[in-house]
Amino acid sequence: MKAANEKARARNAQRQQARAEATRLSGLPASDTRQHQARELVASGLSDTQVAALRRRGFTIQESEQLSSGKRVVRLGVPRGLALEKARQQVDALGTGISADLNHYYRPALHAEHDAAKPCSGALCGAADMVGWDKAGYSCGPSPRVGIIDTALDLDAKDLAGRRIEVLQPAGQKRGSSPGHGTTIASLLGTLLPDARFIAIDGFTAGEDGQDRTDALSLAKAIDRLTSHGVDVINLSLSGPPNRLVQEAVTSAVERGVIIVAAAGNDGAKAPPSYPAAYADVLAVTAVDAEKNLYRRASTGDYIDLAAPGVGIFGESKAEGPSQGTSLATPFVAAAAAVLKASNPGTTPRNAGARLKAGAFDLGPVGYDEFYGWGLVQTAGLCADPGLIASQGAPSSSASAGKLPALEGPTTLEQAGVASATAAEVSPAAGQK
Repeated sequence: MKAANEKARARNAQRQQARAEATRLSGLPASDTRQHQARELVASGLSDTQVAALRRRGFTIQESEQLSSGKRVVRLGVPRGLALEKARQQVDALGTGISADLNHYYRPALHAEHDAAKPCSGALCGAADMVGWDKAGYSCGPSPRVGIIDTALDLDAKDLAGRRIEVLQPAGQKRGSSPGHGTTIASLLGTLLPDARFIAIDGFTAGEDGQDRTDALSLAKAIDRLTSHGVDVINLSLSGPPNRLVQEAVTSAVERGVIIVAAAGNDGAKAPPSYPAAYADVLAVTAVDAEKNLYRRASTGDYIDLAAPGVGIFGESKAEGPSQGTSLATPFVAAAAAVLKASNPGTTPRNAGARLKAGAFDLGPVGYDEFYGWGLVQTAGLCADPGLIASQGAPSSSASAGKLPALEGPTTLEQAGVASATAAEVSPAAGQK
C-alpha cells in the first residue's frame, strides 16, 4: 500500500511539473493551458515565404492545408522559451491578412445528469410538442442537407437505422472519440428530419483526461469541409473560447449560404460567452425544461438567440436515462432552419434567423432577454409563406441582446418583422450580437 501511494504521489508530481512547464512556456495562467494546446499556434493567410521565415526563427510546421475557401491554414509548433502571446505577435507581424491564435479546445455542451425522470413514450418524449413540430414531418421542398460536427457516430444504433448519413473522416486522425454524444445529436436530428441527408464529421479525439474534445484548427477545417459539400445547415453542439480561425471559418461558411446553429454553453449564468455561438453570424441556442424553465447550467448573455428543449431528453440509449444541456437543444433549431432552407432555397442565413426569431414564443422578461433570447423556437408554419421575412430589412441572424446590427432597410423592429421587442431594446452594433 505504501509503495502504491508513493507511485501515485510521483505521478501527481510529474503531472504538476508538466503543467508548470506548459504554463511557463505559454506565458499564460495555469487555468488557461487547459483551454488550448500547449506550445502551439494556428494561423491562416501565410505565404510560402512567411512560412520559411518562421522556420528560420525556430517554429515548426506541424500541419498545413489549403481550405476550399482558398485560405491556407497552418498548425505551428512554438520554439521553446518563447511565450505563446509573443509568438502569436511575431506571426501576426509578418504581414497583413494573417490571423494567428492559440489552438483552443472545444467540448460537447452536454451534461449526462441521469436523474430520476418521469417515464416517457414516443419520439423526443414530448419535446417536439413544445416547439410545435409537425409529427407528420415536413415535405415542403427538397430534402435538406444537414452537417454535423461532433464525436463519433454509432451507425448501428437503433435510432439511426434507415437514416441517410455520410461520415467524413478527418485526414490523419490518430484516435477517434466515443460515440455517445454524436450518436445522441444525430438521433435527435434524424427523428426531427427523417428524410434529410446528413453529413457528419468526427472532429473530436479523447484528451489526456479521457474527455472528448476538438481543437480550433480541426473545427475550422470541418466547417470548411462541410461547406464545400454543400450543406444547408451545420449543427455545432459544442462550445469553447473565441478563436480567429474558427471565426473566419464561420464567416466564410455563412457568406456561402450555410446556416450555422451552435450550443450556447453549459457554464452557468456568470460565465463568459461561449463560442462559436457568440459569433454574430451564428444562431446561439439555450436549453429549457418541459415547464419552459431555463436549464440551470445554461450560459447566459447578450449573444443568446433562441431557446429549445434541452432538459430530460433521452438519447439513443434510453436505458441510461435523460441528459441535459444546450447540446440537446441545438438540433431543434438546426432542424427548423433546415426546413426553412428546404422550403425556400433562396433563404439566406440572415433571413432564416430573422424568421425563427420573429416566430418564437416569448419567455422570461417581455421581448428579448439574455436568458431565453427571443424565446422558445416555434416551428408551425415553416412551410407556409417562406418569404415572410425575405427582405433585406429583416433583422440578421445575429440579432440578439436587443443589439441589432445596422439595418439596410427598416429602422424599427416592427418594420423588420420582430414584434416581440421594443425599439428601446435596440442598440445597433455592427458585427456584434
